Amino acid sequence: MKAAINTQYKGKLEITDLPIPEVGINDVLVKIAACGVCHTDLHACHGDWPVKPKMPLVPGHEGVGVIEKVGSNIKHLEVGDRVGIPWLYSACGHCEFCLDGKETLCLSQHNTGYSIDGSYAEYCLAHGDYVVKIPEELGFSEAAPLFCAGVTTYKALKVSGAKPGQWVAIVGVGGLGHLAVQYAKAMGFNVIAVDTGKEKLALAKELGADITLDFKEVVPSEAIFEQVKGVTEVQSGYMGGHVNKPTYKDICTGTTGHAEVIQFKYDADIISFDELLEIFWKTHDPTTLNRQGADVGTQYRSAVFYNTPEQQKIAEAYKQKLNNAKIWDNTIVTEITAASKFYPAEAYHQDYYFNNKTKNSYCSFVITPKIEKFEQLFKDKMK
Repeated sequence: MKAAINTQYKGKLEITDLPIPEVGINDVLVKIAACGVCHTDLHACHGDWPVKPKMPLVPGHEGVGVIEKVGSNIKHLEVGDRVGIPWLYSACGHCEFCLDGKETLCLSQHNTGYSIDGSYAEYCLAHGDYVVKIPEELGFSEAAPLFCAGVTTYKALKVSGAKPGQWVAIVGVGGLGHLAVQYAKAMGFNVIAVDTGKEKLALAKELGADITLDFKEVVPSEAIFEQVKGVTEVQSGYMGGHVNKPTYKDICTGTTGHAEVIQFKYDADIISFDELLEIFWKTHDPTTLNRQGADVGTQYRSAVFYNTPEQQKIAEAYKQKLNNAKIWDNTIVTEITAASKFYPAEAYHQDYYFNNKTKNSYCSFVITPKIEKFEQLFKDKMK
C-alpha cells in the first residue's frame, strides 16, 4: 500500500510502499477514504513533545473509511461499515482513569498516528472497540475532522456543566470554534461567539450563534468612568509604549508597548484619587497578566499611569492593601508607572458605548452588565 511516512524527527514525509497491516483478533482494517490534517501531526513528526512518537511513523489521527477486514473478537462491526479512527487508539481499561471514564489520561494508552501508525495511508489498522461508525448521510471529508477537532470541542462542552437553555461562550471561531458553535446549538445551549472581523462573526451567526462579539471594538472602562460624579472628561487612547502616534491597528499587533487606556480629568473636591482607584480595581480583573476576558496581549494589561509622586504613593499603598486583604484569589498584577505621552484613540472609539449600546451586541451583553455592577456598587458616586 502507499503511505506517507516520516523516518526521522524533523524529517520530510515521503510517499512509499508499505505492507498492508495484518489484522489481529481485536482489530479492524480500514481502507482510508479521507484523513484530516492536524497540527499535532506536525508535532509528532518533529518530536516536539516529551513523550516521543514511534519512528518511522505514518502520521494521521483523523482517518475515515470503510472496513475491509474484521478480527475474530469484534462482533459489533462488519465488513463494509463506514468508520472513523480517533486519536485514542486504545487504553488499558483497568486503571483508575479508565474506570472513571477518563481513558485519555490512561498511562498505558496508545495513540493513532503517534505510538501506532496512522491514516496517512491507503489502509490503517485500528482497534475495533475504539472506532466509531459514520452515518451514511455524512461525507467522509466532512466526517474526518470530527475525530479530533470535533471530539475536542464536544468534550469541552460536555464537561462544562452547562444545561440546555443556559449560555456558553465560544472564544474564537476558527478550526475548532466553528464546530463548537454547532455542537453547542445542537446541545440546546444559547451561544455567544467571540472573535474579531466581520467574516468570522458572520460565520458564527450562520452556524447558529445567538450573539456575536467583536472583542476589539470598545473599552468598557470608558463607559464606567463617564458616569462618575466629579469626572469631567474621559478619553480613550494609548500610553506606555515606544511607537509614536500609534493607530488602533498598530496597537492590535501587541508590539507597540502601549496599553489601551482612558485618560480622564476630575474635580478633587467631588471625588478623590483614592475613590477613583477603588472604582478602577473593582470594575475589572487586576490579577490577570496581559489579559482582560477574551482580550489577550500586553495592550490589555492592567495599569495605573500616575502624574505625581503623591498619586504613585497612593496607588502603590492601595494595591498593597488589597493584596494583603486577599480580595482576589490571585495577586494583583496591575502595573503602576509614570504617565508618558497620551495618544487619543480614533474618533469611533470615543463614547463608543453610549453611541452603540442599543445596536451592538458587545455593548448590550458585555458592557451593560459592567455598568449595572458599577451602579450597584457605587450608587452614591453616580452622576
